[in-house]
Amino acid sequence: MLWFRAVKTPLKVGLSLCLPLFLYHCIPCCALQIDGSVVLVMTDEQLGFYLPAYGDRVATIAWLNSRGGNGIECRPQSPILSRLREKIEKRKAMRAASRADTSTAGGTCAKAVYSDRRIELGWLHFSNGKYRQVKTANGGGTRHLRVPSDSTVTDVLSLAKDLFFPDGRCAKGVIDDFNCQLLDFSQRPMTTGTVHELYVKTKLKLIRLYLSTKYKICDASSDESVATDCCDENIKSQNSTVSRNIVTLCMLQLFATHCCFSLMQMHRSVSG
Repeated sequence: MLWFRAVKTPLKVGLSLCLPLFLYHCIPCCALQIDGSVVLVMTDEQLGFYLPAYGDRVATIAWLNSRGGNGIECRPQSPILSRLREKIEKRKAMRAASRADTSTAGGTCAKAVYSDRRIELGWLHFSNGKYRQVKTANGGGTRHLRVPSDSTVTDVLSLAKDLFFPDGRCAKGVIDDFNCQLLDFSQRPMTTGTVHELYVKTKLKLIRLYLSTKYKICDASSDESVATDCCDENIKSQNSTVSRNIVTLCMLQLFATHCCFSLMQMHRSVSG
C-alpha cells in the first residue's frame, strides 16, 4: 500500500500554483511519481483524494491542458532554429539529387570521369652528367594545379614552360637555349596520351610530372666528343696495324739474313 504525504496548501494560494504545489506535496514515498500526464488520465474520484475542492480539480486540469498536458508552457519556435532546419533539409535534398544525377543505369557512377584533374609539376635539369631536381629557390619546386582531363602532353609541356620560364626566361637562361621534354612520375619521356588516360593507366590518386631541360650546347659538345673519340679509336687501330706490319717486316729481314748466311756456309763447305 502506497503512502503519500498530506497536502497542506493554504487556501489563499492562487489556483495557477495548485499543480506545482500538488505535485511537490504528493510525491510518493516510494519510486512512484505523478506528473501532469498522469493527472489528466486520473478520474475525478481519484483526483479528489488529493484535491478535495472541486474548483481546484477543474483549475488544475485546465492549467495542464493549456500547457500541453505536461505542465510545460508551449513557446513559439525560434526563427534561428527554423532557418537552420530549413538549410539542413535543403542540403540533404541537394545531396540526394546529386547522387541521383551521378548514378547511371548500368550501375556505374558518372562522377568517375572528372572534367579536370589535379597534378603536380616538377623541374629536372641535366647537370654534371645526370638530371637533378631544381629547388624552389632557383625557380623550381613543386607546383600544384588543376588541368582539364583531356589535356595532352603538348598542353602540359606548354603549361610547364610558362610556369618555370615566366616571360620565356629563368635564372638558368632563356627557354630557347634548352631542349625541353615532359617526363612522367617514373621520369620516363612522355610522347602521347592525356592526363585522364594516365590516371586510368596508373590508378594513382595524384600524378606527378616533370619538365626536363638540357642545354643545347651540351648536346652539340657531346656529339663532338663522340666524334673525337671515334677518330681517336681509328687512329689507334691504324697505329696498331702499322706496328704489326713493322714487326712482320723485321722478322722477314731476319729470316732472309739467316737464309743468306746458311747458303754462304754451304757454298764454302762445297768449295773447300
